[in-house]
Amino acid sequence: TLPSTISDLMSNVEEVDADFVSISYNPYGASGSRGLYSGLMSSDAPTQANTGLDTWYNQGSCTLSEHAGGLTILNPTLGNSDNIGCLYRAAPAAPWVLTTLVSISCPPGNYPAARIGFIDTTTGHTSSFGFCANGTLYVANFSAPSSWAGDLATVSVAGTRVLWLRLSDDGSSLHFSYSLDGVNFVELYSVSRSSAYAGYTHVFFGASSSNITASATLHSWSIS
Repeated sequence: TLPSTISDLMSNVEEVDADFVSISYNPYGASGSRGLYSGLMSSDAPTQANTGLDTWYNQGSCTLSEHAGGLTILNPTLGNSDNIGCLYRAAPAAPWVLTTLVSISCPPGNYPAARIGFIDTTTGHTSSFGFCANGTLYVANFSAPSSWAGDLATVSVAGTRVLWLRLSDDGSSLHFSYSLDGVNFVELYSVSRSSAYAGYTHVFFGASSSNITASATLHSWSIS
């Protein structure tokens, strides 16, 4: 429905900062969603408080910042392996679906990445999406934060630094899906809950770094 007055229109224009105003019209008002993905993103920018991501795993020298665009983890660890620093929260009871919008900000190189995934905090085993700065999206297992245990699936998403990532557990299998528009998701990989590394206690968001400082931002987070 179109706004009935100029006043109605202006009340629903989303201001990004003092010098820029979004050209998109949000029929749900300023609190409905944000910018390009109006109606798709979580109504509030992700924070530790509203996502439940309140516990560090392998923090090391990683730092966290919360801002109007979401939640950013900066991982400056430089080494010879993918060193994952992340925040985690308890996983909900299956079945569930976690939908996120993430971005990666750093030079392309030796696999700096934004990550979401499943983690068993007792064993340190993780299965995760890695959205790399070189335009590669892959699912991989890690036996520890810096111990890669094998790639499971890979696809090129070259040309974007912002991507929708979705994890889900239907009670029998774990699913990893991605989308460029937040509407049409493609399943990249699925695995039986009985498989190695598929046992988990928590879900996480983080950044991995190998030789290049990685900055990963969580722009949207919703669990259903």
